[in-house]
Amino acid sequence: MKGIFLFFVVLLGLALEASAQSPGVSPYFIFSNAWQKNCSAMLAQYGRLPTVRASVLWNTPGTNTDCYNRMVGMANFSAIEIHLTNGPCQRNRRCGRYEFVFDPRNPAAFSAYASDAYNRLIPQLRPSQTCYISPELEGNRDPATRKQMMDLAYAAFKGRCFAVDNPLKGQHLGIPGTYFEQHGTPNSLGAPCIWNNDGTSISPGGVRQTIWKYDQCVLAAYWTLSDNCNVGLSGFVDPRLRRNCTGAKEAKTIVDAILPAFEAKPAPQGPVGLDYRDLVGCPVQIPSSDGPGNFVFKESDTKLTPKRQKAAVALFPRKYKSPARFRNVFLMRQGQVLDRLFFAYYRTEDRSDRQTWVSHLSPMELPFYAVLHADSVCVILANPKIRND
Repeated sequence: MKGIFLFFVVLLGLALEASAQSPGVSPYFIFSNAWQKNCSAMLAQYGRLPTVRASVLWNTPGTNTDCYNRMVGMANFSAIEIHLTNGPCQRNRRCGRYEFVFDPRNPAAFSAYASDAYNRLIPQLRPSQTCYISPELEGNRDPATRKQMMDLAYAAFKGRCFAVDNPLKGQHLGIPGTYFEQHGTPNSLGAPCIWNNDGTSISPGGVRQTIWKYDQCVLAAYWTLSDNCNVGLSGFVDPRLRRNCTGAKEAKTIVDAILPAFEAKPAPQGPVGLDYRDLVGCPVQIPSSDGPGNFVFKESDTKLTPKRQKAAVALFPRKYKSPARFRNVFLMRQGQVLDRLFFAYYRTEDRSDRQTWVSHLSPMELPFYAVLHADSVCVILANPKIRND
């Protein structure tokens, strides 16, 4: 019964966390000795944020906790994520002697390492501050080993922190009470999740929209090269020898970029009605839903587009089959041509010989109430984002 109670407590915690503001910062190298000299300037900028959520990397840059202690002691500090070990250094075969590399055959060593991190990083947190623990940053481990590391880290941190699964690639382990973290700009990321652009540069002007894209996550943290003390460096430099860390200028740029992400995200815009300018030159209109074997507008994983991406495809009714072929097929919205489709083939699989035309755009890129023109024939696509037939 106790286990069931704890399970529901964890789920309740996840639900409460999911409702919080998600924008965050990524001072990964805050434990570097070089970082400490600019700490005051960085924290002065962090003080402008409504709340500070941060993601950090333990041990790789160093173990100097001075700036970290000052950061978590800020009145507006609310959440910390700690990556315990460095997956990229193992993958790239350039770990320093100081790095901890997990050995599944020696779990006790990792438990001791994680317990030391807990003792140095967690007691100073206030009860109201949230903590997330990630056993390995962008790891390449198999699912069983990832779970082993997660269980050991969670135990070492005495259940104080939510567990995070951060593989470089792969699917969430699906362990109740854990978060799935991905980096870069994944097309989709389902809650419960954490996102970071680590390794992928995003211009300051694009930060708000990107963070809003992942607002289903409890932490959407913005990363820059200065967070790895890596500004202006060419080639690999040992993490503990880097000196080009986040200073006053970089911290101001980071905070200026993420402040707009704290604004309320605009509500999704619903369909705007038909623009009758789009029907000019359409003496013939056919319905977008006219039963099997007739008009179809859908997404297809076609290899015919220049970038070989998923695209919108239109199949016209049998009565427009070969040899009569349209000359000019395009999509319009609000008086503007969105895209000109190209002829792909006559559909022969079902012996319908229907003309098949392919767009350069995917259905999700098309607005509501687009109008498909095929010479003098038109189709009103009230919702082109879904299959029409």
